[in-house]
Amino acid sequence: MSKVRISEEKDILDYYQQFCLLSKILINSRQLDVEGHNKYFWLGFHQEDREALKERLFAKFPDHPPGSYFDYKEVLRTARIIFAYHEDEPGVGAL
Repeated sequence: MSKVRISEEKDILDYYQQFCLLSKILINSRQLDVEGHNKYFWLGFHQEDREALKERLFAKFPDHPPGSYFDYKEVLRTARIIFAYHEDEPGVGAL
């Protein structure tokens, strides 16, 4: 879990790049499956950023099964939209 909140879209892209680099090794060695990939991508966000993302993701996917993690691609897409849209505002993560 991140101790630092996202403040701009670049932060998300940097996180995604680092996550892919590390997770690729685990996926290729079959130590990480799709659900684990989604879970750890999600948990890499700060708790408050996850709350903002969760609100948007449930609005987009109201039938998402409880107890399962959103697909990392949808999390990435939603995070980029949130933080690209609010990039010029102070306190970006505080939606």
